[in-house]
Amino acid sequence: MTLQFPNPIRSYNEAHRDITFWGHDTAMEITFVIERQALEMIGRTTDLDEKALCETFDQHVDQIHSIAKRLYEDHKTGFYRLTAEHFA
Repeated sequence: MTLQFPNPIRSYNEAHRDITFWGHDTAMEITFVIERQALEMIGRTTDLDEKALCETFDQHVDQIHSIAKRLYEDHKTGFYRLTAEHFA
């Protein structure tokens, strides 16, 4: 089985101003964090607040999941940080 994202839940981290989301590969849960700068890049804006960051995540979730899957396939571990460089 490959990485899937059956649960649409994502969580905003106010201290870091990033968003955490989770994927699953069979019974294994994989944690992903997408940094604010990456969301600003794909949303084509700067200094987004929580609502705008979450909306940007939701609007670009397919692209974000695609990058997450690629990272996971390259190195199967339990945690990934998605940065602006991944979306350049």
